[in-house]
Amino acid sequence: VRYQIYYAANLPKFLLPFVAMATSSSSAAPAPAPKQRGKGAEFILAGTSACCAITLTNPVDVVKTRLQLQGELSGGGGPAYRGVGHALYKIGTTEGFRGLQRGLCAAYLLQFSNVSCRFGGYDYLKRAFGIKPGDSATGQLTLLAMGAASGTLAAVVSNPFFLLKTRFQASGSADVRHQHGYTSLRAASGTLA
Repeated sequence: VRYQIYYAANLPKFLLPFVAMATSSSSAAPAPAPKQRGKGAEFILAGTSACCAITLTNPVDVVKTRLQLQGELSGGGGPAYRGVGHALYKIGTTEGFRGLQRGLCAAYLLQFSNVSCRFGGYDYLKRAFGIKPGDSATGQLTLLAMGAASGTLAAVVSNPFFLLKTRFQASGSADVRHQHGYTSLRAASGTLA
């Protein structure tokens, strides 16, 4: 009731019905508990959402990789790209859409493994520590340990895919001297050992 008086004095008149609804619904029955997902659902959902995101951002990642490599591996002469816009334009006109999406399959593997291990591993650890869905850990040290463990797992699992993604994104560019010449993701993964 005290909050309603405060709101009535300090809010415009058109907002009063919404404030009344918000304060009166708090005395109603509690909301039902969220439906708990299966153990593998967090892995699948997190990885799938990361793959959707990388589909849209991969051209920018290709440009970033090419800009990083042009100073290191150029075969002489000046830099091949003058900036991000020029790199997007040049890769798009010389290599086409496939050039802008180079390394997409490896990026899918990287993102799916990294994000699913981070979020799925964190969810698994929450359950292992007895933290119910919707609740959060109380101790800062517990949060730090769970985050570090799930992040370490994600880094270990996804690191080979990061290397493959970078090699695929660099391939096909005339300004990069060393070309790995991979024909497929399977052939490329055999060379990592």
